[in-house]
Amino acid sequence: MIWRSFLKIFCIIPILCLVCHGCVNIATPNNGQARGQQTAADYTLAANVKVAIVSDPSISATSRLVTVGANNGVITLSGQVANQADADTIVNIAKNVAGVKSVNNQMTVAGN
Repeated sequence: MIWRSFLKIFCIIPILCLVCHGCVNIATPNNGQARGQQTAADYTLAANVKVAIVSDPSISATSRLVTVGANNGVITLSGQVANQADADTIVNIAKNVAGVKSVNNQMTVAGN
C-alpha cells in the first residue's frame, strides 16, 4: 500500500505533469510560425543555459533552481535566488551562452 502511494507521488504525477506541459506548449501558436520547430530550438537553448548555471560551483544550490525559458533567443530567468551576487552571476552566464540574443531577468532575491 505504501509502495503504491510512493509510486504515484514520485513517479507517475511528475511524468504526467511533464507530458501535459509539453502538450500545452506545442499547441500554443506563436506569431503564425510553426510552433514545433521554434520550440525545439528554444528548448535546446534553455537547456544549454540551465546546464551552464547548474555547472557553476560559485552559485548557491538554491539559486540554481531558477526557471529558464527561451523564446526566439531571448532568455527569461525567473524564480528566487539566495543573493544579488548569484543573480548577477546567473545573468552573466546566460548572456554568454551561444545563441542567446538577450536576457530578461525576472529573478527575485530572497529577503527583498
